[in-house]
Amino acid sequence: MGPVTGVRRVSRGLAWILVACLVGGLVSNFTFSQNWVTSLILVPLTLLGWWGLPKLAPVIDRLTNRQVTLLVGVGMAVMVLLQMAALKWLPVTVYHDPLRVLDQATRMAVGHTSWKITYFWRYPQNVPIAYLLSRWLKLTMGMGMGVNRGVHLLSMLLLDGMVLLGIDTAWGSARKSTSSWAS
Repeated sequence: MGPVTGVRRVSRGLAWILVACLVGGLVSNFTFSQNWVTSLILVPLTLLGWWGLPKLAPVIDRLTNRQVTLLVGVGMAVMVLLQMAALKWLPVTVYHDPLRVLDQATRMAVGHTSWKITYFWRYPQNVPIAYLLSRWLKLTMGMGMGVNRGVHLLSMLLLDGMVLLGIDTAWGSARKSTSSWAS
C-alpha cells in the first residue's frame, strides 16, 4: 500500500465522519427509541453490513464502467419509485414550524403578502425559507400542481440531486485516485 495521498486522506476522513454519524444514530436509536424491536433488528443488520460490505469491493472492482452506470441508474430508478410509493401510501406528518413556513409560503405564492402572525419575528431564520418556497410554489402552481405535489417535487429534486452529486463526486474521486496511483 503506497503513501497516503490527499485524496485518500480526505476519503478516510469522510468515512470516519460517516461512521461517527452512524454510531450516533445507533446510540440514539437505543437510548431514545419508542420501538425496541426495530432497534434490536438494527444491530444484526449493522453488523452484517460492517462485515459484508468490504467483501463486495472485489466484486465491484470487476464491474465495467457501463455495468456500474447501469447499476447506479437502476438504483436511482428504484429510489424514485419508492419515493413515489411513500408519497402515495404513507401518511403526511406535519410539525408546527414546517406547517407555519409552508402556510406562509402558500399565502405568499398566491399574492397574500401580509404577515399576520408573530412566528417569523421570533424565528427570523425561517423567513428566507418561506420566501424561496413561495417562489417555488408559485412556479408549480402555475404548472397546475397543488401545494403538496409542489413540495414533494422539490423534496425529491433536492434529495435525488444530492444523491447524484454524491455519486458523481465519489466517481470523480475514484477516477482521480486511480489515475494518480497509475502514475
